[in-house]
Amino acid sequence: MSDSSFYRLSLEGKKVELSYLELHSIRKDILLYFDENVGEALDLYLPFDVFKQEYWKYLSIDFDDHFGESASYKDLIERGTLALINGITLDILYQPVASMETAWGEQKISFDEIIPYVEAYRPSCQMLENGKTLVLDALNFIEQLTWNDVDENGDIISFDTSVQAVWFDENIVQEYFRTVVNRSCGGQKDPE
Repeated sequence: MSDSSFYRLSLEGKKVELSYLELHSIRKDILLYFDENVGEALDLYLPFDVFKQEYWKYLSIDFDDHFGESASYKDLIERGTLALINGITLDILYQPVASMETAWGEQKISFDEIIPYVEAYRPSCQMLENGKTLVLDALNFIEQLTWNDVDENGDIISFDTSVQAVWFDENIVQEYFRTVVNRSCGGQKDPE
């Protein structure tokens, strides 16, 4: 029996219960990623020896019993894992290509593993649907990457990451901090 009411959906659509320890670990990585990368749309800091979890499996997070923070935890983890997956794709796309290997990190995360979870993900709002589309476009590009997509230095020339990078920074990462500040100020705006 789980010690929380949170769960994620497997690819088969079955509920997989999540413990508070598991939620805390994912939340900790999301907050570190947000803190390290706020305002850094094109120059992400994402060391793969720090970010080691299977974030894509948590896109489908939900809960059975509503408690005080249930909705905000769900929202943070849904948005944060999508942002982390985006960060992983951008990290691959920013590195000079030495081979056509489509894996990331020391544990060699395969995009073949990530793509089905992103495809199965049902965003909770239209804004996140837009993010899902951007991530899928990047993942599919990486999966189909050929030598025609890179220049003589190994840099990618046929995929513009700037729109995707700025979108995630503004709509997910910076928006998280705006929401926190607004909440801490009681939702009040500064007097002019």
